[in-house]
Amino acid sequence: MKRTRRSPAQPADITTAPPAPRARTARWVTLLAIATALTFSAGLRAPFYFDDLPSIQQNASIRQLTPVAGLFSPPGNTSVSGRPVVNVTLALNYAVNDLFGVDQRPDPAGLDKTVSYHVVNLLFHLGCGLLLFGILRRTLRKAGFPEDGIGPDEIAAWSALLWLLHPIQTEAVYYVIARTELVVSFFYLATLYAAIRAWDAATAGARRNWAVLAAIVCALGMGSKEVMVTAPFVVLLYDRAFRAASWRALWNDRARRRLYAALVATEGIVAAFVVANGRDRSVGFGLGISWFEYLLTQAWAVAHYLRLIAWPSGLNFDYGEIAVHDSRWIPGALVLTAIAAATLVAWRRDRTRRAAFLGVWFFVLLAPSSSVVPIRTEVAAERRVYLAGAAVVVAVILALVSLQRARGWRPRFTRIGVGVAAVACAALSFDRGGTFLDPLALYGSVILASPNNPRGYIGAALASVQAGPGHLDSARTLLHEAMRVDTLNFVAPDLLGVTELSRGDTKAAEVAFDRALTLRPDDPQAERGLARVFVNLRQPDSAARFVSVQTEEDNDLLWDLGWLFVEQGRGAVALPYLERASREPHALGLALLSVAYAQAGAVDRAEAMAERAIRSAGDTANVFTLAGRAMLIVKDLKAARADLERAMALDPRSEETKRLLGLLPR
Repeated sequence: MKRTRRSPAQPADITTAPPAPRARTARWVTLLAIATALTFSAGLRAPFYFDDLPSIQQNASIRQLTPVAGLFSPPGNTSVSGRPVVNVTLALNYAVNDLFGVDQRPDPAGLDKTVSYHVVNLLFHLGCGLLLFGILRRTLRKAGFPEDGIGPDEIAAWSALLWLLHPIQTEAVYYVIARTELVVSFFYLATLYAAIRAWDAATAGARRNWAVLAAIVCALGMGSKEVMVTAPFVVLLYDRAFRAASWRALWNDRARRRLYAALVATEGIVAAFVVANGRDRSVGFGLGISWFEYLLTQAWAVAHYLRLIAWPSGLNFDYGEIAVHDSRWIPGALVLTAIAAATLVAWRRDRTRRAAFLGVWFFVLLAPSSSVVPIRTEVAAERRVYLAGAAVVVAVILALVSLQRARGWRPRFTRIGVGVAAVACAALSFDRGGTFLDPLALYGSVILASPNNPRGYIGAALASVQAGPGHLDSARTLLHEAMRVDTLNFVAPDLLGVTELSRGDTKAAEVAFDRALTLRPDDPQAERGLARVFVNLRQPDSAARFVSVQTEEDNDLLWDLGWLFVEQGRGAVALPYLERASREPHALGLALLSVAYAQAGAVDRAEAMAERAIRSAGDTANVFTLAGRAMLIVKDLKAARADLERAMALDPRSEETKRLLGLLPR
């Protein structure tokens, strides 16, 4: 029987039809989500670093969700100062950890406490990528980009994928407090996306709803990071580049005027929060680096970011505080001037204005952190180019597609090239996640990239100290190197003093702490260190000179100092230190306090404190010995005998207990 040929119109051919737009979109979204999750899964257990400590571990405002007002008052001069929206996300992480019973003390061995923070960072990163995808596909479709070959959806997806997986993004995801960059970028993109949806809305009601949403997310962005102040202007420039025929036409649209008025109004949020809770010790003028030095440094830094986007070799977690003073800024200044000039020329022409928007996006997003307002604590940071880098990625993808169309190349060659680049980016980012898991490896990479940055050596030394006693000599060597490359750095001698104390070299510790205190006379770490040195040398009067309000949080130091004075029979001198330490009482400390009261002649207090100590003593022989000693001093011989006999029963070999029992009349 002869087989009949099927007609193209027959149902059997329906399966060969291109998928519906919504199905295609779902496939791209799934690809972006899976690729991003797999790529950044490597660093989900990375520990806290640098600014994570004051902004998260030592941030009391995130430890409870009520009262809500507390969440909007994060500690000053930290990465969350003036950024309450980010502080709220950290509080939610803390609450989730509490819910699952995660140990959130500063020093537990496990790293599970960081996992939820990294997961949230990853979700914000993915959210940014999906918003970028949505913005690009709508922009390219509206601009009439051809659907044949590599169309708008595919260009948007490839751009979002490369941007999501690029290794330069690893710092923003793996460094927890870099969430400030992720959160503000999410709201930045959400503001632009909502504005686009408002312009595309089919009804007045839908347009109004999208405009309201744009204002809301813009306000949230203003409470996340200061760079958000540029968002209303970027939305305006986007509108002019891609939608409005002229500035006049844009202004004559009442709905547009209302939208821009609402967006600009949200900028007052930034001003209010920065004034109330700013970072005046790290950002601003008069902090040791001039605006001109910082500008020249940024000429080098921004060009360096561009090089890393093109070839991500030599990524650096910490660029330090030292401004560029040599000629390295010159090539960067020339390159950036050329790009800026090309952007301005292109913006003036209708035919090229859309391409110029990418240049505007890049420069406007970098301007707040990479222009003339010095950030003293960090002259460069890869996370600063997080969202600005999207303009570079999109420009490259569009250039490749345009070249492919002009030369008549098959689309599959472009797809293979972009696919290879995506796989390479994913592999490098995954590997970088492993580096963030290991503090020694991470700080080692900082030393390789910036050998004159003392913080690389300090970070590696701290990691060595935390690794255990076998690594103390290595830590000592690293800290001496840090002091060599920066003779004015006071953190290195502070940590060196701690290291020398751990090694048992009290004299070397004294020299190190003295150096730190010379460099920073009000340094609490150096004061605490010198107090500990003299306690170890059993010189309580010398130790007391370095016990100030700033060192009072060290209860162990206060107990030990009080003990020395008590041992010298100077209970009255010991009392101020022991009473401060007793804010966190324990049985042995209370018993020691009873001896001090007894030596000071405060009989009633001595007896009361001895009774408190004994009630919580359990089987601790030393508590009963000290209580018996206090009772001997106040002449309560019956109580003294009972306490000392109990101590002897618990520890028959105690020479001190035997000595005190010998003082009792037979």
